[in-house]
Amino acid sequence: MNARKYYEMTENMKHELSLFSVCVICRDEIATQIHHKFSQTKHNIKLYGNLIHHPDNLQAVCHNCHMNRAHHLSEREFCDMLSIQPRGKSIGTVTVL
Repeated sequence: MNARKYYEMTENMKHELSLFSVCVICRDEIATQIHHKFSQTKHNIKLYGNLIHHPDNLQAVCHNCHMNRAHHLSEREFCDMLSIQPRGKSIGTVTVL
């Protein structure tokens, strides 16, 4: 059995939960968890650092939706959402000025 890693809740996450009393996906259950639209993998955190915890990348969700209905953005969608250049090799090269 794989145990999920524990991540400390950031101030952005606490703020996001305080804004919503119900899950943004099902709109029926109380929101008790934060979902990262662009996944907070070690690789993604290495590439994007604290941008992973940007408020636009967070959703307040219930446990059921977090486990079964929440979807993840692609790297391209994440970068477009934040208007930043992609840093992953699969997207293409980044020109440094």
